[in-house]
Amino acid sequence: LKMALEPRKYCIVANWKCNGTTDFVRDIVNNLINDLEFDQSKLDLIVLPGLLHINLAKARINDNVMIGSQNVSAFPGNVDNYTGEVSAQQLADYEIEWVLIGHNERRRHYNESQEHINQKVEQAREANLGLIYCVGENLEQRESEMTYDIINQQLGSIKEILDKTQWRRVIIAYEPIWALNTGKIASADQTQEAVELIRAWLKDNCSDEVSKQTRILYGGPVTESNTENLIKLKDVDGFLVGSTSCKPVFRSIFDMILAQANRDLK
Repeated sequence: LKMALEPRKYCIVANWKCNGTTDFVRDIVNNLINDLEFDQSKLDLIVLPGLLHINLAKARINDNVMIGSQNVSAFPGNVDNYTGEVSAQQLADYEIEWVLIGHNERRRHYNESQEHINQKVEQAREANLGLIYCVGENLEQRESEMTYDIINQQLGSIKEILDKTQWRRVIIAYEPIWALNTGKIASADQTQEAVELIRAWLKDNCSDEVSKQTRILYGGPVTESNTENLIKLKDVDGFLVGSTSCKPVFRSIFDMILAQANRDLK
């Protein structure tokens, strides 16, 4: 008999973005992050500090919390001269476990093309880093009913780089870019529709196993008021939390997700 696949663990990624000082890092690690108690068999907590703060966070954070990087070079280290870059090999050497790639702010503010993002994925894969890979459509694309086309393009591009075993080290974050700083809100139904589409894409283009095992996070605005409804959705496995993860309210958001994980994963 074929063994049943293990249920997906829940996951919370705290993206501190370009926030904080050394005092902030000491304070949030000591008084919030290290105070969170959870069963690692049910939930992963991944913190993405700013690059300058990775060392400090890594030294102080509890062993049950994983550290990732908000960015990675698209170019290999030790090969050529890339001033100011941090290579995937350097992150791996420093025992960083995850890297965020394809975030909408990198795509928009730094004009990162899909080709450039693919190079980052390739570097991260070769260094055996876990990927937190962002996909999502903007308002114009959504109103033109291009959601599937955009997600198909964004996922299809990295499918050429990853083999089926490497999807185990991929977390997908759905960012409803149309609901970021636009005054619009992604409802539970709209969110489920998008993540269901992603899971169906994984089944059709990778395998049923990859579809069932890959975790999909909600990467839109996360608040106390929408967390409880969104985490109940059958295809949402957690959240990519932005600047809210730097605030005391993050504890409440964490507790709601943990409660759902404890209910689901006995």
